[in-house]
Amino acid sequence: MVYSMIFGVAGLILALLITPWIIRLGVRGVGLDRPDSYRKSHLQPVSRLGGVPLFMAFVLAVAAVLYLRHFMLARWLPVLATSGLMFGVGLWDDFRPLGARLKLFCQVMIAILALTLGLSIKAVTYPGGAAWIWARWA
Repeated sequence: MVYSMIFGVAGLILALLITPWIIRLGVRGVGLDRPDSYRKSHLQPVSRLGGVPLFMAFVLAVAAVLYLRHFMLARWLPVLATSGLMFGVGLWDDFRPLGARLKLFCQVMIAILALTLGLSIKAVTYPGGAAWIWARWA
């Protein structure tokens, strides 16, 4: 429980620290999505880099927990690898659209890799909740 709190608080603090940096990059024109008349409904340029501070905070929070419990690296390595690949596909698609079929194909392949590496979902819950949803196939 203590490590979960460290993970959550570290991620929150890191996201709060990294987000202004990403906003400053957007103000300078880095990673902006400019509106057009084809598929974009926004009227002003918006940043495509919104996921970057969240992913960086996730990676750094995992690194902080692994620093405290380095023996858990083998358990976290598949999570870091597959989430990094999924983040990379999304970021790539933001800058050079992949198309729906190729993006879905990449996401399915990454999900298969995650399963191959031993990742699975056995139960789903929410913070502070008493209810659990158990997966029947787990």
